[in-house]
Amino acid sequence: MKKNKGMIIGFLMPAVIMFLAVFLYPIIRTVLMSFFKIESVTDTADMWQFVGISNYEKLLSTDISVQPCGTLEGSGCLAD
Repeated sequence: MKKNKGMIIGFLMPAVIMFLAVFLYPIIRTVLMSFFKIESVTDTADMWQFVGISNYEKLLSTDISVQPCGTLEGSGCLAD
């Protein structure tokens, strides 16, 4: 069984590493970026300007984020 544990770990580790690299890293980076004012997604971190939760306040104070879509036709939820 000990040999099998090592083999199982050996086969699972590349999948776990790829999962973390492909899914978890972008999620964490996006959450961190949401607290900064960023002109472009490709800007380096030294170009980011910290704004705290003002991005969320701005999002929640806009009419489009507060109003429900209702019926999708003519409500502005779908692009014409």
